[in-house]
Amino acid sequence: MLEEKGFALTLVNPWFIKQMPGRKSDVKDAQWIGTLLHKYMLRKSYVPVKQIRTSRNYSRQYVKLQWNASRVIFINTLILVSLFFWILFFQFQLRKIQLTKQHLLK
Repeated sequence: MLEEKGFALTLVNPWFIKQMPGRKSDVKDAQWIGTLLHKYMLRKSYVPVKQIRTSRNYSRQYVKLQWNASRVIFINTLILVSLFFWILFFQFQLRKIQLTKQHLLK
């Protein structure tokens, strides 16, 4: 968004900023970082072109959607399998009760 407005953005690893000698306080952090950037004392990180970033965002979103879909399928399968075993269990219990009644009636 800022790039489209003409701002020059720089991505810097925070670890490199902390390694720079000098006074750093919460109040003057922005000024300190600005000074370091102005004096070219910070190494810029690689930022791919907009087309590649957009492609990566679509790819991440696709993977997230696929993962959510597979999770839903997995949960539904677990529900069906557990329901199947509950039905088997209750049928077994019912059959056991019926056999017990038949045995007592003899």
